[in-house]
This record gives sequence, structure tokens and C-alpha cells, in this order.
Amino acid sequence: MGESVSFSQETDWDALIRDAQFHRLTPSLYRACQTSNSVPDSVVERLRVHTHEHTVRSHLWSEELAWVLQRLHENQIPAIVWKGPELQSRLNLSEPRVFRDLDILIGRTDLNAAVKLLSERFQLSGARILSGAKDISLVQERSPLTIELHVCFSEPESLLPRVVDQAWKTKRNIEWQGVPAFRLDPSLEAALLCWHGSRHAFFRLRWLVDLGLLFKQELDFEKLLQVSEVTVGRRAVALPLAMLNELGTLNEQAQAALEACSDRWATETAAAVLADPLVLGEFSEKARRRRIEYHLINGFGKKAAWAATLLNEILFYRSNKTGD
Repeated sequence: MGESVSFSQETDWDALIRDAQFHRLTPSLYRACQTSNSVPDSVVERLRVHTHEHTVRSHLWSEELAWVLQRLHENQIPAIVWKGPELQSRLNLSEPRVFRDLDILIGRTDLNAAVKLLSERFQLSGARILSGAKDISLVQERSPLTIELHVCFSEPESLLPRVVDQAWKTKRNIEWQGVPAFRLDPSLEAALLCWHGSRHAFFRLRWLVDLGLLFKQELDFEKLLQVSEVTVGRRAVALPLAMLNELGTLNEQAQAALEACSDRWATETAAAVLADPLVLGEFSEKARRRRIEYHLINGFGKKAAWAATLLNEILFYRSNKTGD
């Protein structure tokens, strides 16, 4: 497993576990605690239980995704799967990736038919389908699982006017548990994940971890910048690259992409966000977002110990050990 992670004797375990749950990183924290001699057995057991629950859910929801894709395929409704279990399968994670919904892109003209097809297991969340909405949510009774049927990636769609056409033109064929479907082109997927995280101020660190692992793979960074130029904008890519660079997790190709962005704002903002211990320390989602968004607009500072310790040593342990 490599070197063990050291935790302070003054660690507030309840607070750390709450933070890990909020950021959807409980399995990563459990892995880190397993390698440490400074973690109480009761804490390891709590994390083990949480991680087991996520493992079971991940398996069950992957099967639900296969059922959904089978129903759509049988009725000739093309579907592009992204995030969720599809992303987990490609990141080659040794632990479950925590997700709460299944994201599927379909054509706007197929939306009503898809909702009707899936009503056998899911019900519409809300009274009606809004004509201008980017997605609709389908939920299961007695289950936290949500299906998000996307027709575009932003609301209003004019925020990212070219992305939907690009998604359908560059889609890749896949099979999910034997069911034919599509996934996004890797460069467009990475650009959208960058945009999603940047737009929401990376208030869930899971999004940054995903990108850190994705950037370790054989990604064409030159194509990523080209795609972002005509879809989400380079700044959306520059911010997570700069944050990961602050944490020392970028390989040479990713560092070259950051330099090519030539975005001083992103570099300084990344340093500011990672300097503030309150970004991680507050438990209120709104307070967290306000704190991060403050840095997206204002100040700069020195890197704080929590960023180097929690993110770099713990969350990127596996990524760093697998090499560039």
C-alpha cells in the first residue's frame, strides 16, 4: 500500500468524517485510514461501514443503468451516458466512487417517450416537463437514486450553444453490461467536467479528485484545449488545472496545458482557494460556496496545511503511486 498517512492526535474524527461525506470522498478517507497506525479502530469501522454501503449502492445502481439503457435501446432512443458509474469504470478506482444520480443525454424530441418508458420503475420529480429545462429528474420510491435525463448541458442552453451538437457528432460506442450505448468523446467529457466544477466553485472536492485522476490518463491535452475553446472556454479548464498544480499532482502534459492557457487569474485564484481552511472547515453548503466564491472574485494567500495533507497525501495517494 505504500507509506502510511499520518493523522494528528488532535484530529476531530467526527468533523473529518462529515467533511468526507459532504465531499463524497468517504471511501478515499477509509483507504487512507487503513494505512495509518494513528486512527482509532472505531473510526476505521465507521468508515468501513459507510464504504461498504457505497459499494453495494454502486453495484445496484450500475444494474439500474443497464436496465434504463436496455429500455431506451429497445425503443431506438439513442443515449449518451456520462459521469456516475461510467466515469467510475474508466477511472479504474480501487474504491467505490460516490454518486447519487445517473446522467444520460438524449434528444429533446425523445424526452416524453423516454419518461413514459421509464415510468415502470421511476416517476417524474415535479409536476411537468419544462420545455426550456436542461434535464428532468426521475426518482424511485424508497430509494435515493435519481435518473437525470439531459437534453443539454446548461440552463439556459445558450450558455453552451455548441456542446450538444459536438456531443452527438463525436460520441463513442460502448456496451454497458452488454447493452449498446454511447459515451462522450474523452476531450469533450473532460472539458464538461472542468466546466461543471468551475461553475459550481468546486464546492465538492470529489469533482477535483475525478479530474486529477482523469488527467493522469492518456488524455490529449492539445485536443482538450481546442475543444474547450469552442465549447466551455479555456478558463473553465485552466482553473482545475491550476488547483491541481498547486497540489503538485499534474504530469508534464497537464502542466504544459496549464501554461498554454496563460491564465493568471486561474493561477492566483487556485492559490487563494487552497489557502483558506474555512473552505473545508465549514459544514454548511451555502457557507462553503460563499467562501469559495469569495476567492473566485477576491483575495489571494498562502497554501494551508489541510490542502497539502488531506488532498495531496490522502486523496491523490493512488494517483501519485501509479505514475504519470
